[in-house]
Amino acid sequence: MGNLSVPVLAGKRVTLRPARPDDYEARLRLGTDAEIDRMYGGSRDDVRPMTEEAARRWVRGLRIYEIRSTMRRFALELPSM
Repeated sequence: MGNLSVPVLAGKRVTLRPARPDDYEARLRLGTDAEIDRMYGGSRDDVRPMTEEAARRWVRGLRIYEIRSTMRRFALELPSM
Protein backbone atom coordinates (compact mmCIF):
# COMPACT_ATOMS: atom_id res chain seq x y z
CA MET A 1 0.00 0.00 0.00
CA GLY A 2 1.16 3.57 -0.58
CA ASN A 3 4.05 4.80 -2.69
CA LEU A 4 1.84 5.59 -5.67
CA SER A 5 3.18 8.36 -7.84
CA VAL A 6 1.48 11.68 -7.27
CA PRO A 7 0.31 13.23 -10.53
CA VAL A 8 0.78 16.85 -11.47
CA LEU A 9 -2.55 18.41 -12.39
CA ALA A 10 -2.02 21.62 -14.35
CA GLY A 11 -4.73 24.06 -15.35
CA LYS A 12 -4.74 27.57 -16.77
CA ARG A 13 -4.66 29.26 -13.37
CA VAL A 14 -3.33 26.69 -10.92
CA THR A 15 -1.14 23.60 -10.69
CA LEU A 16 -1.57 20.85 -8.10
CA ARG A 17 1.67 18.96 -7.56
CA PRO A 18 3.48 16.84 -4.99
CA ALA A 19 5.19 18.69 -2.16
CA ARG A 20 8.86 19.56 -2.67
CA PRO A 21 11.48 20.20 0.03
CA ASP A 22 11.69 23.88 -0.90
CA ASP A 23 7.95 24.35 -0.22
CA TYR A 24 8.88 25.11 3.38
CA GLU A 25 9.69 28.68 2.29
CA ALA A 26 6.10 29.29 1.16
CA ARG A 27 4.74 27.58 4.28
CA LEU A 28 6.90 29.82 6.44
CA ARG A 29 5.60 32.93 4.66
CA LEU A 30 2.00 31.82 5.24
CA GLY A 31 2.60 31.69 8.98
CA THR A 32 -0.20 30.58 11.28
CA ASP A 33 -3.76 31.75 11.70
CA ALA A 34 -5.60 31.21 14.98
CA GLU A 35 -9.01 31.11 13.30
CA ILE A 36 -7.98 28.40 10.83
CA ASP A 37 -6.44 26.38 13.64
CA ARG A 38 -9.71 26.69 15.59
CA MET A 39 -11.70 25.51 12.53
CA TYR A 40 -9.64 22.29 12.54
CA GLY A 41 -10.30 21.67 16.23
CA GLY A 42 -7.30 23.43 17.73
CA SER A 43 -7.31 26.07 20.39
CA ARG A 44 -6.57 29.69 19.57
CA ASP A 45 -4.50 29.79 22.77
CA ASP A 46 -2.15 27.08 21.45
CA VAL A 47 -1.26 28.81 18.17
CA ARG A 48 2.43 29.67 17.94
CA PRO A 49 4.33 31.64 15.28
CA MET A 50 5.52 29.55 12.33
CA THR A 51 9.24 28.82 12.53
CA GLU A 52 11.55 27.59 9.80
CA GLU A 53 11.86 24.22 11.54
CA ALA A 54 8.07 23.88 11.90
CA ALA A 55 7.62 24.71 8.21
CA ARG A 56 10.24 22.12 7.24
CA ARG A 57 8.51 19.51 9.46
CA TRP A 58 5.17 20.32 7.83
CA VAL A 59 6.60 19.71 4.32
CA ARG A 60 8.39 16.53 5.47
CA GLY A 61 5.09 15.29 6.88
CA LEU A 62 3.36 15.80 3.53
CA ARG A 63 6.11 13.95 1.71
CA ILE A 64 6.10 11.03 4.17
CA TYR A 65 2.30 10.84 3.92
CA GLU A 66 2.63 10.56 0.12
CA ILE A 67 4.92 7.53 0.51
CA ARG A 68 2.87 5.70 3.13
CA SER A 69 -0.69 6.36 2.01
CA THR A 70 -2.87 5.67 -0.99
CA MET A 71 -4.54 9.05 -0.50
CA ARG A 72 -2.90 12.03 -2.19
CA ARG A 73 -2.12 15.50 -0.91
CA PHE A 74 -1.09 18.27 -3.23
CA ALA A 75 0.79 21.55 -3.08
CA LEU A 76 -1.06 24.38 -4.77
CA GLU A 77 1.08 26.41 -7.17
CA LEU A 78 -0.17 29.65 -8.66
CA PRO A 79 1.46 31.25 -11.70
CA SER A 80 3.85 34.10 -11.03
CA MET A 81 2.28 37.49 -11.43
